[in-house]
Amino acid sequence: MADKPRLLAIDDDPEVCEFLEDAAGSLGFEVRSVSDPHEVDDVYRAFQPTAIVLDLVMPERDGIQILRFLATEGCEAPIALISGHDQPMVRRAISLGEALGLNLTEPLRKPIQLADLRSVLKKIT
Repeated sequence: MADKPRLLAIDDDPEVCEFLEDAAGSLGFEVRSVSDPHEVDDVYRAFQPTAIVLDLVMPERDGIQILRFLATEGCEAPIALISGHDQPMVRRAISLGEALGLNLTEPLRKPIQLADLRSVLKKIT
């Protein structure tokens, strides 16, 4: 039997993390979530995710800074950005991530709809 896909969910809202854990878990993912963006580095290195869902806007350390970290780590996992902000900002973040050599998927808009999340997760497994 193949290993389960591993999803790292990063969002400063613990309720969003819980939603992502439940939804991804129901699709067969092993999930780790991080609501403190300062813990991302250690959890990423220990967990070695096969997919990442990343909130773009967080206090103290935002999604752009985390994208830069992931690039320095040579991350190959598909990354889905989530944001409630305007689409031009999200497109710029995707362009930056791609320029850094990261694999960005279609973004998810907050509030996240379960059907949209499932669609993105099924494409990256």
